[in-house]
Amino acid sequence: MTTWNHLEKGMPWPDFLDLWTQVVARVRSLKDTHGMTYEKIGELLDVNKSTVKRWLDGDRGGENTPAPALFRYMSVLGIQPQDVCREPLPDSGEYAFIRKALARPTAGGGSLETSGETEGGLVFQLAWLKQRTTSSPDRLRVMHVQGDSMSPTIEDGDVVLVDEGKAELVPDRVYVVRKGEEIYVKRFRKTPDVLLFMGDNRARDFEDVKVFPGDVNGFAVIGRVLWAGKEL
Repeated sequence: MTTWNHLEKGMPWPDFLDLWTQVVARVRSLKDTHGMTYEKIGELLDVNKSTVKRWLDGDRGGENTPAPALFRYMSVLGIQPQDVCREPLPDSGEYAFIRKALARPTAGGGSLETSGETEGGLVFQLAWLKQRTTSSPDRLRVMHVQGDSMSPTIEDGDVVLVDEGKAELVPDRVYVVRKGEEIYVKRFRKTPDVLLFMGDNRARDFEDVKVFPGDVNGFAVIGRVLWAGKEL
């Protein structure tokens, strides 16, 4: 699998430090050009203001940023693939660009962001995708997850790869589902009387998603989660 921080030799996408430079440059523009305070930038990126100050003061600790956090910063800052790609993607048919959904499924109480629109995305090796799904790349979506009810399987802010071609429910698999106007990422548990979707984090009192017979209106399986920085 190839993403922006797992690159093969010869891949035309930049390495981590190139991406981090883009993030810091965009943050500096918010501070110097748009007059945003460290605190406001921190709120935007969900980090504290001292972290933002360290970045802009040239602290190299940012180079250890986990990949999911890096992708989240890039998404919030509007850094698009064309901003970081050194040259067009190869036409060899070895890679697929998977669009990122604007909707953010939550691992907690439900997200109201149900837009089907996309923005940006990640690059994956086709061979890696074909080993894991028969769905075509246009049926796959990258999403950012909110909440920690799926911890430690999926953490808050993790990037997940969702296969919209796999809507058939298989016990113990993780799915993105819609119920009413909200979307969730939960693990499916088979029961005789109800479709039950639960978080892996049972240490806290998170809402389970239950769909009873006759209660299917407004319920849909968006797709199965294949990967969240790790295979599921």
